[in-house]
Parts: sequence; C-alpha cells; structure tokens
Amino acid sequence: MKRTSAGLFLLCCCVISACNGNGKILSVEADFWLIIALLLFLKSLLLLIVLVRVRKKLRRRIRRQSEELRDARQLMNELQRQCTSLQDEKEERDFFFSMVVHDLKSPLRFLMMRARQLADEAANEQLNISQESISDLWVEATAVYHLALDMLLLQEIKTLEELPQAQRMDMGALMKDVVELYSKIVSSKGNQLEMKVAQGLELLVPYELIKVVVRNLIDNANKFTSNGNILVIALLHEKHLSIVVEDTGIGMDERQLHMLMNASPGNRVSIARTFGIGYTVIHTLLEKMKGKLSIVSTPGKGTRVTVRIPVQVSSIW
Repeated sequence: MKRTSAGLFLLCCCVISACNGNGKILSVEADFWLIIALLLFLKSLLLLIVLVRVRKKLRRRIRRQSEELRDARQLMNELQRQCTSLQDEKEERDFFFSMVVHDLKSPLRFLMMRARQLADEAANEQLNISQESISDLWVEATAVYHLALDMLLLQEIKTLEELPQAQRMDMGALMKDVVELYSKIVSSKGNQLEMKVAQGLELLVPYELIKVVVRNLIDNANKFTSNGNILVIALLHEKHLSIVVEDTGIGMDERQLHMLMNASPGNRVSIARTFGIGYTVIHTLLEKMKGKLSIVSTPGKGTRVTVRIPVQVSSIW
C-alpha cells in the first residue's frame, strides 16, 4: 500500500511538472489547488483500494467460515444420526428383551405349575401322569427351547458377513422333520397339519436357516388358527425354492398386511409387538438369503404366506 501511495504521489508531481514544462504559467494558488485535488483523488483511490482488499479478505473469511460451518453441520447431522441409530438399537434391544421375557413367561408358568402338581402328587403318593400331561409338558418345553434357539440365531446372523455353507439336502426329508416336530404342537390347538413336497427334490441350501424359516411359518400359522387346517408346500420354480404355508385361521386386515410387507428396521418392533418375534426372525433370515416374502390374507378366512429363496439345484430325480 505504501508503494502504491508513493507511486501515485510521484504521478501527481509528474503531472504538475508536465504542466509547467509545457510553458503554461500556473500561479502558486493554482498549483496549490491542483495538488489538493490530486491528493484528494489519491486519498479516494487509496480508500477504494483498501475497501477492495478488505472486501476480498472478508469474502475469503466468510467462505472459509461457511465451509467450516457446513462441515460442522455435517458432523452434527452425522452425530445426530448415530445417536438416533444407537437409541433405536437400544429401544429395539430393550423391546426384544421384554418380548422374550413375555413369550417365556407363559410356558415357564405352565411348566412350573405342572411340576408343582407332579411334586404334590408324588408327596401324597398319588402320582398319576397321563399321556396328555406328558404331551403338554413336551409342547411347552419345545416352545421355550425354540424361542431360545431363534434369539441365539438372530444374534449370530447380525454378526455374520456370509451365510453358513449350503448343504446338499433332500427337501422332502427336511420338511418332514419340521412337520413331525410340530405335529404335536399343532394338534394341541386342534389343528391338522399337512405337507406337500415335490418328490425327489435335492437342493443346496443353508439347512438350519431354511429349517428355522419353515418352523416359524408353521408356528405363526398355528398361533392364529384354532381347530383348523395348516398346509405346508415346498416346490422349485425358476431356481427359487418356494415354501408356502396356508392356514384357515383368523386372517389379517390391510393394516397388518401393509406392516408385514413393508418391514424395515424401524418398524420391526411394531411387527414383533403385533405378531411376536416369528416374523422378525423370518424377515431377518430372508434378508440374509436374498429371499422374498408375499402374503395373501382374508380376515376370518385364513392366510397364505409364500417365501421365495434363490437356491442351487443339486439334482432332480
């Protein structure tokens, strides 16, 4: 700035000298006012230069502070998102804990009461165990056992980057195992369980995951059906394993169907509250296996649930 001022002052002097050198006789007063005018012009020009430089500095500072503010906002948004995610996970974890305790409470109470009854009968030497009592004990103990297995599997699946290795399985044998396992549980509610599987169908599938999906489909159908029928169908269609479970239970309304067909981490708590943890298990496993879920239901008439899972065909006899 000092160099600029000096240069402008020399320019003024040169102008005055040039005027005198051209032979024009200027009075002392004229020279004085000319110098004043030039100095005012110089001052204005310097002020303009200062303002331009200050404006540039302010723009750079505002730009830099705007970028810092934008970065700070992005950081705050990310922190807010992480806090929300952590809060959602905490709420989901707390809710599932309460759901597990709630689902365990009924069978454990039944087991406790039955055990107390057997203990009293044994103490009075009047022990009389009927086939129905033994069957009831087995049903409730199986329900507790499967609930524990499902919760453990959910925790394991969340940490797995890849699915368990696929095994070569005869789908008829797999479905038969599950149906036999659930036959007594289903009959305890007066339901009839039937199975239809394509003959001689061998697939490469993650056995345990498929078994858990089928088990929960049957369990959900049995939960909302009394004195009715449950049909399980398994077939291969366009390199996809289709498992269909039909029941003649109470069915679902449009709100419930929309909830199940639009499952997401945000509404799984609502799904578990409405239907139990069965559909949460199914959604989680299908997500891992890249499968799809479809549901057709009529209130008061029943429900048809279909899952489609991509598989490798080992052989078709």
